[in-house]
Amino acid sequence: EKKAFSGAYLHQYTGRRFVSTDNLEWLPGFYTASLMFQYTCRRIFSIRVKALSFHLAAENIWDVRFESLANRPMPGRSWRTGILFSW
Repeated sequence: EKKAFSGAYLHQYTGRRFVSTDNLEWLPGFYTASLMFQYTCRRIFSIRVKALSFHLAAENIWDVRFESLANRPMPGRSWRTGILFSW
């Protein structure tokens, strides 16, 4: 975090998931990572907003192929952006 800018790197591990009732079949564990940046303007009185934040995030930045449910592949690298108003 530096003045109005902030950033984060998130690394997550999900262990293997059993897909059968007898726990003899499973999906392998996987790692994913996200990178996020945010810029926040504070006390914008002209529009009566205490804070206005803009953020940009890259999800699954290592483009890992994985399944959370059997035979249902999850998306690869993706982007997310947004604006947050606080009053």
